[in-house]
Amino acid sequence: MNLKIVPVILCGGSGTRLWPISNENTPKQFMYIYPGINLFQMTLVRLSYLDIEFDTPVVVCGNDHVDKINRSFKEYKKYEKHMFKYKHNRFKKLKIIAEPSSKNTAPALAAACSKLNFDCYDFENDKVIVVAIPCDQLMDKDTIQELRRSLYTAILYAKDNKSIVALGTKPDKLETGFGYIKKGNEIRTGSYHIDSFIEKPTIKRAQECIADNNYLWNSGIYVFSIQAYLSEFRNHEYVSYSLVNKSFTLSKESISFFKGTRTTFLNDLYYNQIIDGNSIDFAIMEKSNKGIVVESLHKWYDIGSWDRLDDMLIKDRDGNSTLYPNPAKSKVRYIDAKSNTVFSYDKPVKIGVVGLNNIIVAISGDKILIADKSRSNDIKKLANIMEEENDDLHN
Repeated sequence: MNLKIVPVILCGGSGTRLWPISNENTPKQFMYIYPGINLFQMTLVRLSYLDIEFDTPVVVCGNDHVDKINRSFKEYKKYEKHMFKYKHNRFKKLKIIAEPSSKNTAPALAAACSKLNFDCYDFENDKVIVVAIPCDQLMDKDTIQELRRSLYTAILYAKDNKSIVALGTKPDKLETGFGYIKKGNEIRTGSYHIDSFIEKPTIKRAQECIADNNYLWNSGIYVFSIQAYLSEFRNHEYVSYSLVNKSFTLSKESISFFKGTRTTFLNDLYYNQIIDGNSIDFAIMEKSNKGIVVESLHKWYDIGSWDRLDDMLIKDRDGNSTLYPNPAKSKVRYIDAKSNTVFSYDKPVKIGVVGLNNIIVAISGDKILIADKSRSNDIKKLANIMEEENDDLHN
C-alpha cells in the first residue's frame, strides 16, 4: 500500500477521577503504574508490538505537558532497542501538538490532521491514514495481534471507502463507564455500518445493551484519512473547524531536545474561542454517513477511574489489591479487611488497614484519598474542590 500510516496519540485531559495520583499538573498519562514505565510510554510500546510500519507519531497534549512528553520519550528511548524485536517502530522522534486548553478529541484530532496535511504536502491527503489512539489504556499483550488484524481491516476501509472507522469490542460484563456502539447493517463479517452511539449509559440501559448482541464497547481507537476527517469536521462543526484552522495557521514551532522532534504550539487566541469542544463521537460519528465499526477481539482496560484501575489489579485471597511502582519501598498489611485498593505512589510508607471493606486509599506526595468504592464517581468532584483550594501546606 502506498500509504503513510500515522499514529496520533491523544494525551490530553487531567484524569481527575484518579485523584490524587492524577491531577492537572501530572495527569494519568504520566502515571507509573508499573515500575519504570508510564502510560504514555506504554502506548509507544503497544504501537511497537503491532509491527505496522508507522510514520513518526503525532502527540496531542496540553502546553504545560510538553516537557513531560519530551522527558518520557527520552526515558523510553533508553530501553526501546532492548525491548523490541520488530524492525518497525523504533521511533526516533515525535511531532508534538500543544493545545493552549483542552477542547476534547474532535478539535485535537483536527489539529493533528491540519499538521499532517501541511507536512505531507508531497503526499495525497487521502493516502495519509491516521490511527488515533488514547494513552489511558492498557491492553492484554496476548491479544495485541487481534488489534493488529483489526487495524489492517480499518486501514483498508479508510483508504478505499474514505470511511471513518471505529474499533469496537464485544462487552463481557455490565459497564456504565464506557460508550457503546450499536451495529447497523453488516458490510462483511466483523464490519458494520454504525447505527448509533450511547455514551456512558445508565445501569438499566447498559443491561439492555449487554442483552442485545448488536452493541459493542467503543474502544476509543479510530482510523481515517486526513482528507475524510477534515471534510467531515468541516461539514458538521464548521465554527470549530475554522477556529482550529486559524489556530494552526498562526501556530509557532519550537525544536525539542531530540533531533527532528518539533512542537507546534497552537495559537491560543483562536483555539480558546472553541466553545463546544466535542468528542469525535458527538461531533462527527453520530452525524456522519461515513462511519463504520470494526469488531476487534483485543482485550483492553480503560484506566479512567479507580474502578477501572482496580479491575486490572491482582487481588489477594480477600480481594484486596495493592499497587506501588516501587514495591521495595512500601508495605501494606491487612487485618479483617476485604476488597480494598491501596495505592502508594511516590514515597515509601507503611499502611495498615483494619476492619474496613471496599475502600480506596491513595497517597501521592502530600495528598491522601480515602473513599468508599461505591462513591468513586464523586472523586472527580472532590478533586475539583481540592485543586481550586490550591493550598500550600508547607507555608
